[in-house]
Amino acid sequence: MHEHSPPSVYSDKAQRSSFDLLVLPSHVLFIYSRHETKVWALELSDLHLKHKSLGFKCTNPIHTVLPKAVAVELACAFAVQTTVTHVNRLDEKYRVQLIAAVVTVLVYAGGSVTGAVFNPALAFSIQFPCSGNTFLEYSLVYCVGPVLGVVISVLLFDKIIPLLSGKSASQKGVDSAGIKDKKTA
Repeated sequence: MHEHSPPSVYSDKAQRSSFDLLVLPSHVLFIYSRHETKVWALELSDLHLKHKSLGFKCTNPIHTVLPKAVAVELACAFAVQTTVTHVNRLDEKYRVQLIAAVVTVLVYAGGSVTGAVFNPALAFSIQFPCSGNTFLEYSLVYCVGPVLGVVISVLLFDKIIPLLSGKSASQKGVDSAGIKDKKTA
């Protein structure tokens, strides 16, 4: 009897796709960084004009006290994580619009305070080189804040709410908030 090894969890196509997701953005970022000042020099917005007048120097992106800045980044990451986790309750055609609307509102609400980056990798490339705060302060605002926001969202909707409601989030047809999925209902 010939034994077959179990199929790989990740197909070659999925591995290639994962590779593309990791490598392609870094290539795009590299190309953009080489041409960033040329694009901003076009003065397509008032922000571009202001940045050009400062000689394209990075200014301090944090415009409040550190605890408030951490809270803003935490809240933004929490909102995005919660939205992405629960967007499956909507019709598929509305999901992208909801996520885009949430991100837009968050950037509008928190942008003047911290830039509303809520992405540690992005913050590391665009905010950390700026003067005005230490590396530790930037790490607290742009890394610890968003990570805590995501962790709180996951714990709240995957552990705490199901525990309080007496439902298991792992039940078939039930999402992480204990709500029946439209597809299985």
